[in-house]
Amino acid sequence: MKPWVVTVVVGALLVVSGCARDTSAVTQMTRAADPSVKVHGAGYQTVSSGNVHYMPVGPKGWEELNRRVGPKT
Repeated sequence: MKPWVVTVVVGALLVVSGCARDTSAVTQMTRAADPSVKVHGAGYQTVSSGNVHYMPVGPKGWEELNRRVGPKT
């Protein structure tokens, strides 16, 4: 067989296989419409949960700050 014929046939097979339909998505969509499938309930959580409110503070002396973060004696 001639090499160009093999190349054309392989190329045609690759093009046709690229047009094949993926059936895994179809089965997932049909299961989503099935009322007997068990799913976890959706929980509610506010957007601002976990946020901490920080107020600006005035400057403090460096001696006091060093005592607060230094080792306790």
